Amino acid sequence: MALDYGRKRVGLAISDRMRLVARPLGTYAQEEALRVLLEQVRREAVAVLVVGWPLDMRGQPQEMAREVAAYMRRIKHLAPELELVRWDERLSTVRAQQMLREGGVKRKNRQNKARLDQAAAALLLQEYLDFLRLCPQQDGTSSSP
Repeated sequence: MALDYGRKRVGLAISDRMRLVARPLGTYAQEEALRVLLEQVRREAVAVLVVGWPLDMRGQPQEMAREVAAYMRRIKHLAPELELVRWDERLSTVRAQQMLREGGVKRKNRQNKARLDQAAAALLLQEYLDFLRLCPQQDGTSSSP
């Protein structure tokens, strides 16, 4: 699974069991996102959560990184078995807008922030899944993220 954290909304995404394709799961308020996340962890035996890590263009953590880290601590407290992976989210919203545009989504719907958040989460997860296929030695888990 993956999440794209925001102060108002959290975008979630999940992969298929074969870890080939990421798909958006939805966009939720922070507390609701925790509930949905924990439900998916239990139902789908999710072992890895990819978390968008906010970096500036020089690769340094942005101010929002503290909030993301606090949210990650809450998740770890609620699901200690879950492996949390920080994933560079630089330009993820721009790439998500491009992905939606290429997918034929109308401009009005591409500007919908809830849709963008879940698309960004799916994009982060797909990047991670692609990375694992290219670098399988990096994968220490057997369950789907």
